[in-house]
Amino acid sequence: MTQSALISYEDAVLALDDPYSIFLDATFVLPNSAIDPYLLFQNKRIGNAQYFSVDEVADLESHLPHMLPDSKFFEQCVRDLGISNNSKVIIYGQAGLALGPARAWWMFRIFGHRNVKILNGSLLDWEAQGLPVETGDAQVPLKKGDFQADFHPQMVVNMMQVAQISKNKDAYILDARPPERFSGLAEEPRPGMKSGHIPNSLNIPAGSLINPQTGGLKQANMISALIGEDVLKSPTSPVMTCGSGVTACVIALACYELGREDWRIYDGSWSEWGQSNNQVDKLL
Repeated sequence: MTQSALISYEDAVLALDDPYSIFLDATFVLPNSAIDPYLLFQNKRIGNAQYFSVDEVADLESHLPHMLPDSKFFEQCVRDLGISNNSKVIIYGQAGLALGPARAWWMFRIFGHRNVKILNGSLLDWEAQGLPVETGDAQVPLKKGDFQADFHPQMVVNMMQVAQISKNKDAYILDARPPERFSGLAEEPRPGMKSGHIPNSLNIPAGSLINPQTGGLKQANMISALIGEDVLKSPTSPVMTCGSGVTACVIALACYELGREDWRIYDGSWSEWGQSNNQVDKLL
């Protein structure tokens, strides 16, 4: 069984006094949201947390949102946060692990960092439990880190690979978007996107895996029932997708917690597939 990627409130409180532990607020919001997560972070956070933006730690030249950066840029960004290879990274979100933290966790893992945990809850619930928070402007790290990346390409797939998987039906494709977007009944939050889903994909909404009271993952037996034994025991690595590669990582995290490590993230997700000018339909 794999070691859990989740950290409890109790263990996270203990980590506040560990000089090797670095907390990251990785909150992300959809493009039509009026919330500014960075402003909320500046107002309130856990310990001396730093802010990790999946929009900024990204391929800034891509026309697609928050695509993976190359190793050198990732190194530069996390070094600026004070992170080295011996750092214990603890990621949390203001409202839970679904929007941002799971994506940040995957990013650290794909770049070779294994000592990374996700708070199994949220800043909101953390504060509700009476646990300590810091207010006022966040402090920048006193010292830069010296993180060195070790990229693992098998953890990500591109549109052409997904098209072949869809055509051949040789692996599960799991879509984390809400049912209304998967079915095409609701519009996508980004303009210019078609509605619907990748052919031969299955819908496992990320929200269904989350405990609404805490913002963390539901219990293992619950997420196992939602994902299904066929997926968990399939001979080929499942592919996770969503709107833009963020909530797909929630399904990946859930599978990891159930002992399956060989999943793959479709980084472009529906932001790429759903563009009206893509040529993927010719491959199917």
